[in-house]
Amino acid sequence: MVPLTTAQGSFHAGVIAARLGAEGILTEVVGAPSGIYPFPAPVQVLVNEDDLPAASELLMADEVEAVFDGVQVRPPLLRRAPLLIWVGLFTLLAWTVVATVRGF
Repeated sequence: MVPLTTAQGSFHAGVIAARLGAEGILTEVVGAPSGIYPFPAPVQVLVNEDDLPAASELLMADEVEAVFDGVQVRPPLLRRAPLLIWVGLFTLLAWTVVATVRGF
């Protein structure tokens, strides 16, 4: 087994080990265990030497995807303002037509 990464705390190391395990990569977590009050201590995640390139690539892909999680897919309200103005004007025109036809 060779070191892949060092995580802060056994919880974070367990998450990394679970992510790698979901892809079929066997891991070993070495470091201070968490007690009642988990102090973040450095914990190493170890993998087989043959799985090291695949595990490194998988963690790098996860980090890249995490960067794009904050990207807004929908445009903000100010970019949709012309559409909202047209919808408002159409609604006002429709109410005016209805009020005129009914005779107030």
